[in-house]
Amino acid sequence: MSRKIKVKINWRKTKPLQMASLAHGVANAVESNKKFTNSPVKNTELETSATLVETTFSTRKDGKVKKDEFNNAVTDLDKKLHSVAEFVNGIANGDETVIHEASFESTKSKNSLASKPIVPNALKLESMPNGTIKSIANSVDGAKSYTHVLQLDSDDFTVTIVNDQIEIPVGAHVFIIPNTTRSASFLNLAPMKKVLVAVIANNAAGSSGFSPVSNTSTIL
Repeated sequence: MSRKIKVKINWRKTKPLQMASLAHGVANAVESNKKFTNSPVKNTELETSATLVETTFSTRKDGKVKKDEFNNAVTDLDKKLHSVAEFVNGIANGDETVIHEASFESTKSKNSLASKPIVPNALKLESMPNGTIKSIANSVDGAKSYTHVLQLDSDDFTVTIVNDQIEIPVGAHVFIIPNTTRSASFLNLAPMKKVLVAVIANNAAGSSGFSPVSNTSTIL
């Protein structure tokens, strides 16, 4: 009998900056997904705790008080991540895709050979002349390629994923750059238009689901 898949506890208090980075990603992913509305830790609280670890890290060697502040911040963030992880385990009930949607990695059952990548963090956008938008995603463990999806001149990102297939609503102005690297450039877009961009991480097991949506505007 295979073991139920759960959130992989892969963060360590001995690597606080990596733990803080994970927490930022989890906060963004949970906030943008209605499955996780009732998380026991508010996204703002998780973000604040992660930022406190980052800010106290640089002063941790400036005396005993600063060291205590840092250690307390690390312990607090560790507890919050465990609390969110247990909540996500309850929602997922062994479904690794749900775990990945919360930006956690998953454990593997005995029969599991590969896991889908976790949901990427929100990507960085650069608006350049001649209607060029450069999209830069953060690296995702286990990802073999990335798919960048841009929706032009829309207030809402309406593209969805169904069974690992991208679904585009009728009439939506959508541009896709599939199977590429973390960086991709959309060229010759209409000027002075709002753009919404999200990225998907891919590997042999499937896709991660969309990252949080980033936005900017094209320029002349």
